[in-house]
Amino acid sequence: MATLLENLTSSLTETRQRMANLKEKGISSMREIYPDIPCNPELYYQLLETLPDEISRLEKRIRQLNSKF
Repeated sequence: MATLLENLTSSLTETRQRMANLKEKGISSMREIYPDIPCNPELYYQLLETLPDEISRLEKRIRQLNSKF
């Protein structure tokens, strides 16, 4: 259970960093964050739209696990 919590916390941190980079540096950050994916404005805006939901989902799951300890 502790490993799962550590992995979720790590994912949350990384997802928050990706979101911050996307907001701060704009579409040019796509090459840095996702180097194997061609720079694509549609994907950039899709990530801006979906990453907050992913962050919320991870936070919720972490809270659920913490309440079981």
